Order: sequence, then C-alpha cells, then structure tokens
Amino acid sequence: MQTEIAQHALLTPTEAAEYLGVSPDTLNVWRCVGRYSLPYIKAGSRVRYRKSDLDAWIAKRTRGGGDERQGV
Repeated sequence: MQTEIAQHALLTPTEAAEYLGVSPDTLNVWRCVGRYSLPYIKAGSRVRYRKSDLDAWIAKRTRGGGDERQGV
C-alpha cells in the first residue's frame, strides 16, 4: 500500500525537476511550450507531477541497453 501511495505521490515542479535532473525553469519551459509530452496536474495556479508519470516518461524515452545490438 505504501509503495502504491508513493508511486502516485504528487511532486511540486521543483521536486519533479530534481527527480529528472533538470532545473525547475527547464521543466516550466517544457510544460509551457509543449516540448515533451510530460503529464502534469493543474489545480488552480498550482502544478503537480505524479511520480508514476515521471517514471513512465523516463521509461518511454530510454534508448539502448537492451537486445538491440545482436551478436555483441
């Protein structure tokens, strides 16, 4: 149950940026210009990110490291 709650925890833009390894300003630009399809929640003037959405976004953008190179 705790793991499920942690996965769906809402992160502030600063926390989400730290988790992704970018600056909060970069994350704000991505959101405002639609640079990446990174899901977020808007409640009034507040923006929040689900950790599970960030993890899915990272997984979707991950390249290499698999069986892509045959015979190596």
